[in-house]
Amino acid sequence: MWGKRLLFLFGITVVPGGGYLIARELPFFRLKEEKASEYLEKGLYHYNARNFVAAREYFYRSLDVKSDLHLARRFLGDSYYFTGDYESALEQWESLLESSGPDLMIQDRRNLIQHGFTGQSEPGPYRFYGWIRPEKRPYAPVDIQADESENIYVLSFDPPGIYQFRPAFQQIRSDGRSPDFDQTGTLVGRIWDRLKGPMAFHLYQNRFYIADFAGDRIYILEKDGRFAGSFGATGSGEGQFHGPSGIVVVNDVIYVADQGNRRLQKFDLEGGFLGAWKPSALQKPSGLTSDGKRIAVADTDGAVLILDEDGLVMNRIEGRELKRPSGLDWKANRLFIADEKTGPQIYDLEAGSFVGMPGIRDEADRTVPLERAVAFRSDSRGRLYIANGKGSVLHLTGEAALRSSYDLTFYPIESASYPDVAFALRVVDRSTSENAIVRGLTDDNFMIFENGSRIHPVRVDGMERFQNRMNLVIIKENSISFEKDGLDEFLDAGMHDILSGIRVSDRLRLSLADTRTIPVYEGLERRQLLSRMQAQPPVEEPAIGRAIYDGITDLLDRKGPAGILLVVSGRSFSTAFDRYDPTVLVQYAKAHSIPVHIISFEAGMADGDTGAAEIYRRISADTGGYYVRFFDETERKKLYSRMTAIKDPRYIITYRSPGGTLHGRFMDVSVQVHHRKTTGAADGGYFVP
Repeated sequence: MWGKRLLFLFGITVVPGGGYLIARELPFFRLKEEKASEYLEKGLYHYNARNFVAAREYFYRSLDVKSDLHLARRFLGDSYYFTGDYESALEQWESLLESSGPDLMIQDRRNLIQHGFTGQSEPGPYRFYGWIRPEKRPYAPVDIQADESENIYVLSFDPPGIYQFRPAFQQIRSDGRSPDFDQTGTLVGRIWDRLKGPMAFHLYQNRFYIADFAGDRIYILEKDGRFAGSFGATGSGEGQFHGPSGIVVVNDVIYVADQGNRRLQKFDLEGGFLGAWKPSALQKPSGLTSDGKRIAVADTDGAVLILDEDGLVMNRIEGRELKRPSGLDWKANRLFIADEKTGPQIYDLEAGSFVGMPGIRDEADRTVPLERAVAFRSDSRGRLYIANGKGSVLHLTGEAALRSSYDLTFYPIESASYPDVAFALRVVDRSTSENAIVRGLTDDNFMIFENGSRIHPVRVDGMERFQNRMNLVIIKENSISFEKDGLDEFLDAGMHDILSGIRVSDRLRLSLADTRTIPVYEGLERRQLLSRMQAQPPVEEPAIGRAIYDGITDLLDRKGPAGILLVVSGRSFSTAFDRYDPTVLVQYAKAHSIPVHIISFEAGMADGDTGAAEIYRRISADTGGYYVRFFDETERKKLYSRMTAIKDPRYIITYRSPGGTLHGRFMDVSVQVHHRKTTGAADGGYFVP
C-alpha cells in the first residue's frame, strides 16, 4: 500500500527567458462538435467550483466528442492531480505531449511529477549568486543570519549595526548576470552608541542576541531594532566577560563564548547566570553553533570542539584545513566553519572528513578568492553566506536553484464577480530537501497574463487576515470496537483538553466514519460536539479512508489554516481504506496543504495489531500532521495549539480582467514568479460568466 512513490507538484515551470505565454484560445468548433464545447465549459465550471470528480466526467464527455481537444485533456489531468490521483494526471499530460507536440507548461507538469517519483532534490554544486553590500558607506561584516521570509541580516563590527537585505526583484537575464541585493533597513539608534565592537549575533524567536566583543556585554534587541535588554560587564566572575566572541540560543538558554576567560557561560533569556563550562582542551573559544542538543565551539588555536549537554568534549575536529577557525554554523550533518586563514570549510560529521569547496566565479567570470572568512552561514534552504573580512558578504546557492527552483500550484479561479478575478497560489522551493514554502513575496515578484496579454495592476496578498481562523473537520471512528473497548467514556475529558483552545473565529465540523461519512455537527459548542460523537449506532466496518477523503473535500474552499482531526480506536478494519488508498489520501491532502492529525487509543496494540498504528502514523507524518496517543495527556493538551500553528501557505492574487463582456469566452490565465534569480510558472483558466 505504501510502496507507491509520493509526488509533490502541479503545473510549475522554471525556464529562463519566457516561452510560456502562448495564448490557447478555445478552438473553433464545427457545428457537430458544439457539444464538446458545452461539456468543456461545464467541466471547467465544476473544476473552478472545486468539484473535481464532476469536472472529470464532463472533460471525458468532451473528449469523447473531440478526442484532440487540448484544453479538456489539460484540465482533466489537473482534476486528477487535485483529487490525489497523480498517476492518472501524468497519463493525461503525457498523452497531450504525444498528440499535440511540445508544450512547456505540460512538459513541466510531467517533469515535476517525475521529479516527485525519483525524489531527486540534490542542490548540485554551489554557484555564485551575488554580493551583499550596503548602499552607502562601507561596513565590516562579522556575522550573518537569515529568516524564513527571505530577509538577510548582516552584523557589522564597524560601524556597529545590523543591516537588512533582500534579493532584488528581477527577471532572469540571458547574460547570466546576478541581481543586486536591496538594502531594506538598518537597525540603528541609541543602542548602537553603546556598542563598541559586536562580533556575533543570533536571531531567536524574533529577537537578536548580540555579543559585543569590545564592550564585554550582551545586548538583546527586538527584530525591529527596539532595545529589549542587556547584561554583563568586564571581568572574570559569573556573568562577566573578557571578549564575548560567539553566541547561540538553544531551548531558551543563551550560550556565550567568553574568549579571554577561556570558557563558555550559560544564561536564561533574561540574562540570569546558569553556569559555566571550561573544558581543559579549550584555549580561545570563538564562534558557537548547535544542533539543538550538542554545542560546537570554534577554538581559534586550530580546532572545533563538540560538547554534550553537560559541557563534556565529545569530539575534536582538527587538520590542515583549520588554522584559525572563528565562525560556525550547524545544519543537519554538516558544520560550516569560517577560518580566517584558510577560508570557508565544510565538515561532514557523518563521514568525519572535510568537503572541498568548489571554485567560484562571479558574474564577470572572474575567480572569487575564498582564502579568508570571518563568518560562514547556511540558511534553511541550503544557501551559503560568507563574510570575507573585506567589506562584503558573498552569497552562494545550489546550481539546481539557478536552473529550476520554484514549483507553483495554481488553484481554481473565482470569477463569479467578473471582471474581478481571484485565485490562490502556492509557491514551493523544490531545490530544498524539505520542499520549503516560499514566503514573503510581493506584487513585484508576480506577472499575470490573460490570453497572452499582461495584466496591470495585480494585487498579491498572503493569508494573514485569515490565519487566526482554524478550519477543522473532526472525524470520529463510529465502530462497534470503539464501543466495546469502552473508549467513549474517555472522550469527554480527553476531547475537552484538545478543544479548550477553540476561538470564536474558528470553524469546526464533526463527521462520523460510518459505512459512509455522516456529518453530525457544525459549530463551536463543545458539549454539543461531544454529545454528537455518539449520534449514530456503531458499525462493524467503518469507512475510515472515505471519511478522510470527504473531510479534505469539505475544506477545499477554506481560507486560512485547515486540518483533519481523526479520532480512532487504533484497531484494524478490513475495509477501512477500500477505494481510498492511504497513498492517494496523502497526495490529495498535500495537493491542498491540508494536514491530517490523528489521535489514537492504540487499542489494537495490546493484541499485537500494529498495522493500523503504522498506517495512521504514516498518514499524519506524510501530510505534515501530528500523531498523538490519546492517553498521553501532555501531548493531547498541546495538540490544538500545534494544529492552529500550521498556517495557510498560499497567496491570494486578484486583478480586474480587461476581457470585456464576451459571455462564454475562454480566458487562459498564466502566472510567473520571478525571485532569487529563478522563475516559476503555472496556468489555469475560466469562461467569462
